Amino acid sequence: MPDTIPTTDRFRFLRRPEVERMTSLTTSALYRLMKLGQFPRPRKIGAGGQNGAVAWFEFEVREWMSGRPVYDGDKPAAERDRA
Repeated sequence: MPDTIPTTDRFRFLRRPEVERMTSLTTSALYRLMKLGQFPRPRKIGAGGQNGAVAWFEFEVREWMSGRPVYDGDKPAAERDRA
């Protein structure tokens, strides 16, 4: 039976600057993708009401990254469409 208990690294929090470095996305691109439902939403990690600190689970960011399409821009369009 596979180990289904997540490791503590799996739940490491990432703050926005680190998410931007990992994904190469700008702040505005992150929030635009979140608004479109195409990027994980952060979790509240601090007190402070509406202005409290937020962070992303590292595993959710990595899953998003692994789901991105592989770049094949060097292939002719007809060849890309057949893949």
